[in-house]
Amino acid sequence: MSFRRDDLSPMPTIRDVATMAGVTIGTVSRYLNGHRVRPKNARCIESAIKATGYQVNHFARSLRNGRSFAVGVVIQEFPDISATIMAGVIEEVLNEAGYSMVVCDYKKDPGLLENRLSFLLERSVDGAILFSSPFRVPVLDRFQKEGVPVVIVGEELVEFHTDKIQLDDHAAGMMGAKVFLDAGHDRIAVINGPKDSTVAAGRYDGWITALGRAGRSQDESIVRWSDFSTHGGYDAMASIVQSRNPPTGVFVTNHYMTVGALMAINETRLRVGQEISFVGFDRFDPMVLFKPTLTVIHRPIEQMARETAQLLLRRMQGDITDYPKRQAFGPSMHHGQSVKDLTQSR
Repeated sequence: MSFRRDDLSPMPTIRDVATMAGVTIGTVSRYLNGHRVRPKNARCIESAIKATGYQVNHFARSLRNGRSFAVGVVIQEFPDISATIMAGVIEEVLNEAGYSMVVCDYKKDPGLLENRLSFLLERSVDGAILFSSPFRVPVLDRFQKEGVPVVIVGEELVEFHTDKIQLDDHAAGMMGAKVFLDAGHDRIAVINGPKDSTVAAGRYDGWITALGRAGRSQDESIVRWSDFSTHGGYDAMASIVQSRNPPTGVFVTNHYMTVGALMAINETRLRVGQEISFVGFDRFDPMVLFKPTLTVIHRPIEQMARETAQLLLRRMQGDITDYPKRQAFGPSMHHGQSVKDLTQSR
């Protein structure tokens, strides 16, 4: 597979669209700029755009090298702390190489994701970075057909073979389990992401692997499959603390659910590290102010971001060595005071 653009055939123009649609150029222009046109004309114009492959060329490509020196970055939604930090690092690396960055979000909506990615193609970006999307939208095929490299960060996309940067989620799950096992905990709740998430599946598989190696099994009645959101973490934790036989500890597999779970615990007045032990994910502000200090799994997000940008730069320069590349970064543990050592009471 090549990411070089050697096709010098003329790009379709707005005149081509107007001719095929049977309308004036002015009507096509109004439609493209978001103005109201007759429904029949809108349908004809849309069909003509698809048939011709016309793209609105807001970032005019250089006639000499056919590049826009722009990169699209698509995140799930604003605000997203980890994606924002990563985007900042990515932008630094890209700017040093002479590229600008266009950032947009899709609010976890597959239809909006399709729209955002189409928008980036219309802007003639030279490459794209897609954060944590489980949606295999059709427009991704256009990126590969047109030789626009894409690097995926986080979730695995079924049947879309491209470069991918991720955390070693299996190792993260094992690491979380080991903290509780070493502290003598037997009954531990898990608050995880969606069942169809490859990230959530990887972290839970690692958790189960560690328990199995220790001769333990997970009580599924205290496992909550949520949605990686603050509200999801809050609701999941609220249901866990209300169970008839509450756990001695809880493992939460992402940052936002960690915040939500802590909010729910705070309302019960349970003392973290004493009456309930807690292992969360990532250590962003304002979590560093939480007392007692939290034990959390830490992702090397700046390192992951830098590798993401450097990998995309290589692809945009035509280097397809090791394509498609899969790189998983190992997590680390920040040990706080939120896990009670039960071995001392036995």
